Amino acid sequence: MRSRWIVVLFLLASCSPAGQAYGRRRRVVARTAPVDATLVCEGSGYTMLTCTAAQGRVRIVRNLLNTGSPINERDAMGATALHWASRNRRDDVVQVLLNRHADVNAKNRLGGTPLHWAAKQGDAQTAQLLLSHGAAINAVNNTNWTPLMIAANTGDSTVAKVLIDHGAQVGVKGSKGETAWDLAIANGHRDIAAMILRASRTQLAPVPASGSIVSAPAPKPQADSVDKAEVEKMIADAVKKAQANGAGAPPPLKASDVDKPTYASKENADNFALVIGIEKYSDIPEAEYAERDAAAVRDHLVALGYPERNIVSLLGSKATKTGIVKNIETWLPNNVTDKSTVFVYYSGHGAPDVKTGQSYLVPWDGDPEFLDDTAYPTKRLYEKLNELKAKRVIVALDSCFSGAGGRSVLAKGVRPLVNKIEADAVEGKTIALSAAGGDQVSRAYQEQGHGLFTYYLLRGLNGEAKNRSGEVTVGSLYGYLRTHVADAARRANGDQTPQLLPAGAEKEPVRLR
Repeated sequence: MRSRWIVVLFLLASCSPAGQAYGRRRRVVARTAPVDATLVCEGSGYTMLTCTAAQGRVRIVRNLLNTGSPINERDAMGATALHWASRNRRDDVVQVLLNRHADVNAKNRLGGTPLHWAAKQGDAQTAQLLLSHGAAINAVNNTNWTPLMIAANTGDSTVAKVLIDHGAQVGVKGSKGETAWDLAIANGHRDIAAMILRASRTQLAPVPASGSIVSAPAPKPQADSVDKAEVEKMIADAVKKAQANGAGAPPPLKASDVDKPTYASKENADNFALVIGIEKYSDIPEAEYAERDAAAVRDHLVALGYPERNIVSLLGSKATKTGIVKNIETWLPNNVTDKSTVFVYYSGHGAPDVKTGQSYLVPWDGDPEFLDDTAYPTKRLYEKLNELKAKRVIVALDSCFSGAGGRSVLAKGVRPLVNKIEADAVEGKTIALSAAGGDQVSRAYQEQGHGLFTYYLLRGLNGEAKNRSGEVTVGSLYGYLRTHVADAARRANGDQTPQLLPAGAEKEPVRLR
């Protein structure tokens, strides 16, 4: 009887501030922060403070600070609690941290400050709050970009206005010579370009200056106002000149001939799918067309009979490591049955560990220099999927792991790991299609606005990969992909040959449609 009371008292104690402090010291997440499927702190690369700040748990953040957690402690990305609260629009937490003198200009490993992260997320309110507490408005990250340059690149005019109103310098040049004006013009953000143009008239430096992206006329600084017609003419001239140089705002992408499925299968309520597409990353170069790939694959999965309610899409900033982990390791196991077919699709960067040869999927918040902490191992992916109760699991990865370019990234200063990628063990109920060999890159198909692998994957599903029986199977699709992707890559003076694991899987009668 006494032992029962001891357990009850212990559980009650864990809800008190002292109990929370104990939980923090022991790293027992459940006793300090009930998991709400936003972030899983334990073993995720976050510290307890950065994790709970990202979740917006004001009371727990206060308790952690009161019990000794350093307010500027760094996680695996070199980010502080203020970075994460700024990134996730947690203004109540931002205010608590600023009131306790958090370093408003702390930089993560890629040089980003909390203001850079707020600008990336298009959060004008948080940006305003950070600036009111001394955020360095012209701080530059490792690519020499200021928060204004990030806003000009992403197209958020509200953040751009806040920054310009607070005196952001519009003539700062990035590592390739690009300015905020260049970025706004190159991405078609005319409203931001107009703000920059007006600001340049009152700032000492003659900007926009010509950069590597756009060779634009630099207006002379003067205090006179600029009328709307003049602004429009200058922007139009800059866009025209940039396009003539092949560097301006690209024309809008036309619909690809594979975007919409030409077939429809009966819905199967037992089937589940996870679709991940990451184009513009937090702090690394973008994976061109990856989110467009994922959107088209989702439409095709619906046509294949996967219920929309059973498909989870993680796009862009939603595809964090935590988002990937919780859906692969919790959502799928909690939902699939022994009648289920599970389809997992990933489009984005891959990365190799140069020491072990292991390959990783790189989430939106991933860091190639800290793969164990911030990325998701493909080996673990296959292990977790093979543990599902599902009848069959199909994986398609439009990524590569050589580090030699395309949809792969490496830690700074590291050479590509050509021919050293360890093949993952794919076995049991899991079949995996990947875009390229271990020493190759996964490239884009510019004319269609898709990854080359994904374009032919969808084209095959639309009927071109049918076998003699009129069905599209894993085997017939793989045969189609090997031929057409390799031929298209060769025409572009490259090598890319899709892979299928495990060996011999093409002989299994796995029907897709």
